[in-house]
Amino acid sequence: MADKFIVIGLGEFGLAVCNKLSDLNMEVLAIDKDSEKVQSIQTKVTSAVTLDATDEVSLKAVGGGNFDTAIVSVGDDLEASVLVVLHLKKLGVKCVIVKAASSLQDKVLGMIGADKIILPEVDAGRRLASSLVNPISIDFSELPQDIGYAEFRVPKAFYNKTIAELDIRRKYSLNIIGIKNEKGAFDLAFSPEHKLSDSEHLMVIGNKTSIKKFQEKEKTS
Repeated sequence: MADKFIVIGLGEFGLAVCNKLSDLNMEVLAIDKDSEKVQSIQTKVTSAVTLDATDEVSLKAVGGGNFDTAIVSVGDDLEASVLVVLHLKKLGVKCVIVKAASSLQDKVLGMIGADKIILPEVDAGRRLASSLVNPISIDFSELPQDIGYAEFRVPKAFYNKTIAELDIRRKYSLNIIGIKNEKGAFDLAFSPEHKLSDSEHLMVIGNKTSIKKFQEKEKTS
């Protein structure tokens, strides 16, 4: 499992990625050329640096090639995205994920070697469509490499059973990281004796294969 991430570009998307990875106790280096954005995240991540990532020398100086996965989100500037991707690949980063602003950027970034390209509006539309067709899994956000995060409505087989009784970690190789109630409130410090109800959602993290197996099993239960 990749556990070292470099996030370049601290707009809304980049900050969200930093916060989620940090919540999962991952090592994160956050980079932006705007010092105010860097300051806003520096207490949350492992380290945060103000620099222009289109400068290969500067990127190398902060250890840009020492990370397993890079997430690039530098706005609508295609030239900047291209340069950053090329620099990261030259430095030896195995997986470079880039947020694209258009289908044209998607094609260009794919041509220069980006490993995964994200079009936020397109991805959001696909997730919405999937949730309408499959109400058991209402959200699924893939993390880099082989780890995934998913949010499930509590299956009928789990009603009125405690977290301890279900033993999801042993049976399904998944970890419950939170419970959301019918009002949308999150409980991240739930008790093992908490009894699940039909109005709650489970937030889990684990191997993508385990998540998919769980989805298939619960759809047929």
